[in-house]
Amino acid sequence: NFGCGSSREHAPQALKRWGVRAIIAESYSEIFFGNCVALGIPCYKVDHATAEKILAWIEANPSTEMETSTQDKTLKLGDETIPLTLADGPRGQFLDGSWHARAALMANMDKVAQVASNLPYMKF
Repeated sequence: NFGCGSSREHAPQALKRWGVRAIIAESYSEIFFGNCVALGIPCYKVDHATAEKILAWIEANPSTEMETSTQDKTLKLGDETIPLTLADGPRGQFLDGSWHARAALMANMDKVAQVASNLPYMKF
């Protein structure tokens, strides 16, 4: 259960700043998963046997980068392509960019201002 006990936003932020661009595990804590999505880090799932296979490959090839595809839900390990699981909701957010809330707000500043002008507590 990756992220269990690491529900604060700092945990996925630290991984992102370290250069981690995707995580593959058997399961995730719900809060950790949500925080990763909010930061643009896909959290793919695999079964135990596949996780063991990936770990063995990494141990044998520690300096080789791996490549994931959110579009295809796959991991490329050398010449082999391994299927990954990613829920349709987060997958769609990564593919259309809607995971990035700040970018969505910045792209719609006129609408944000319009909504803000109609909020009673913004009229003080």
